[in-house]
Amino acid sequence: MFRSTRCCGCMSLLKGCYLIALITFIYSVLTIKFVLIFHSEPKIRNQKSAENNSFLCLVVPELILFIPSSAIILYGLFRKKCLAFIYAFIVSTHIVYFIVMFAITAVGGTNIIVNEAGLYIHLFWVFCLLRFGKF
Repeated sequence: MFRSTRCCGCMSLLKGCYLIALITFIYSVLTIKFVLIFHSEPKIRNQKSAENNSFLCLVVPELILFIPSSAIILYGLFRKKCLAFIYAFIVSTHIVYFIVMFAITAVGGTNIIVNEAGLYIHLFWVFCLLRFGKF
């Protein structure tokens, strides 16, 4: 194995850790905000409980995603390898969960984002590509 000293070839590894943590935190907050905007619409409040379950299935994993963001910041401070592995494990399982959950709820017709985004659904897919492209 080689020892990495640069992140993306242009910045130090420490600055790269902080940048990745910041991006993870921002995208998590944006996803929560995106779901909350659609959930707070009056026509969604009157929907069935399956959409409330979809809401929880979208928001709770994003709240859990604050843990790896904190872990990678702590990795930058203390240089403990277990913190980097915590980040990689939680983020990779989050990506798999998000893709599977999104496909299941979209097929079932209970996904808040697909049902309510309408013409703006293409922005969500660009958001997903940017978000998952960093890992």
